[in-house]
Amino acid sequence: MGLLSTRGAPAWHPADDRVKELCLKAARFCAEQGSDIAKLAVQFSTSNERIPTTLVSSASQRNILNNAAWIEEPLDQSLLDEVLRILAPLHNETWSSGRPEYNIKPSNTTAKASKGEQR
Repeated sequence: MGLLSTRGAPAWHPADDRVKELCLKAARFCAEQGSDIAKLAVQFSTSNERIPTTLVSSASQRNILNNAAWIEEPLDQSLLDEVLRILAPLHNETWSSGRPEYNIKPSNTTAKASKGEQR
């Protein structure tokens, strides 16, 4: 939805301004290093062999072809380390999406009940 691009996220994107700004900072850093944050994101998301499926979407056939090619290239670990440092303040950040009832955080009673059910 545009967060991981140098063009920035569209105004309608549900993330707050701080998230948009730090993502744009990370994307620009990658561009300054001669890389594309989209490439880094695809490589990072497909690098964990315990996660067998990664979904991507694009309005461009060229982007899909790039995604497929990028997973065959080695991941630039030093670039990834710096991007993760830039994005560290956003770790586990999220925003509401979809139906309101799917955005309710579980209460302690629900969490305790779940633990009890596992015994």
